[in-house]
Amino acid sequence: MTETKRIAKWDNIRLFLMFCVVLGHIINYVELDTDTMNSVYLFIYAFHMPAFIFLSGLFAKRAVRSFRYDKAFTFLALYFVIKFSLFLTRVALSREAAFKLLSTIGVDWYAFVLFLFYLVTMFLQRFDRRYVLLATLFFGCMAGYDLTLGGRMALARACSFYPFFVLGFALEQETVLKVSRKLWAKLTAAVILIAAGIVAAQCYDELEWLLPILKGFSYRNLEEDLFEYGALYRLGSYAVAFLMIFAVIVLIPSFRGFWSKLGSRTMSIYAFHYCLIMIICSGLVIDKHHMKFILARRMSETQADLWMVGIALLITVVLALRPFDWLVRLFTVPPLAKPRTADAEPAEEAQATVRIPALPEEELEHTQPIPNVTEESE
Repeated sequence: MTETKRIAKWDNIRLFLMFCVVLGHIINYVELDTDTMNSVYLFIYAFHMPAFIFLSGLFAKRAVRSFRYDKAFTFLALYFVIKFSLFLTRVALSREAAFKLLSTIGVDWYAFVLFLFYLVTMFLQRFDRRYVLLATLFFGCMAGYDLTLGGRMALARACSFYPFFVLGFALEQETVLKVSRKLWAKLTAAVILIAAGIVAAQCYDELEWLLPILKGFSYRNLEEDLFEYGALYRLGSYAVAFLMIFAVIVLIPSFRGFWSKLGSRTMSIYAFHYCLIMIICSGLVIDKHHMKFILARRMSETQADLWMVGIALLITVVLALRPFDWLVRLFTVPPLAKPRTADAEPAEEAQATVRIPALPEEELEHTQPIPNVTEESE
C-alpha cells in the first residue's frame, strides 16, 4: 500500500469517459436503431477514445522519461487479461470462441496500443515535440490509405490515435489545469459541447459514414468518391476531437465525491465491462428471451434507451468496486517492477488517499500532465 495524493478532476473525467465507453458498447451490442441512441453514439465516438489516449499521454511522463519498461508491459499484461476474459465468457455462453492471439479488433486494442505508445515514445522523446506531433498527425492521416493495416496488432488505430498521446505527453498538467479554471475557457467549452450535441442529434444520418474514421479504422469503408479525401476527413476529426477533449476537461467538475474513488479504478471497468455486457444482454434470459432481444423488440424506444443507460451505470459502478480493481492489478502490475521510493510521488493539489500501486496512466505528476467493438461490436 502506498499513500498518494490525487487530483479529483482527473478521476472524475476518467469515470465519465469510462461510462461513455460502456454505454457506447451497449448501444453497439444491442443494435437498437433509435434516433436518441444513434445521436449519443456519434457524440461519444467523436471524442471519448482520443480523450482517453490524451490522458494516458498526460500521465505517462514519469514512466517514459525513466524508461520504465515494466510500466509499458503492464498494458501488455492487461491486453492478455482482456483477451482471455472475453474468450472464457464466450465459451461460458456457448458461443463459437476462436482465440486469435494477435488480432486486436475487440476491446483489447486500447491496452495493446498503449503498450506500443510507451515504447515508441521512449525513443521519440529525444526529438523536438513540435515536429513529433506534426509527423504523427501526418502519418495518422496517411495511414488510413494503407489497406493492409487492419485488426492485427491494432496498427491502424495505433497510427490514428498516436497524435493524442503525443499531445498529452507534450503538455504540462499544471498548464491544463490552469486553463480549465478560466471563465473564457468554461464559456467556450460549453459552446463546443452544445454545438457538438446539436450536430450529433440533427445530422446523424448525414454523418454516420464518418464513424469508421472516428474509430481509427482505414478508409476502406468510405464510398469510392470519398476515399481520396480520407486524410482531410481524419484531419477534421482530429480538430473536432481536440476541441471536445478541451471542453470535457474544462467542464468536468473538480470537487471530490464517491465518484472520484470509482474514477481511480477505471482499468477494472475497462478490463471486464464487455464480458459483463455479453452476460447481461445475451446470457440473461427473461421470459425465454435474452435481454438483447427484449431491449430491441419488446420495449418502446424510450424504455430501451433508459434501460441501456441504467445497465451502463450499473456495470460502471460494479466493476469499479475494490475486488475487481484488486483482481485486474493482480494480473497486470509486474511482480518484478521497481519498488517506489518515499519521494516517488510528487505533491498534488488534492486530498490524500490510500490505494494500491497505480497503473501507469493513473499516476499523477506535478510537472506534467483513459474503451469498442468490430471492435467486435464496432
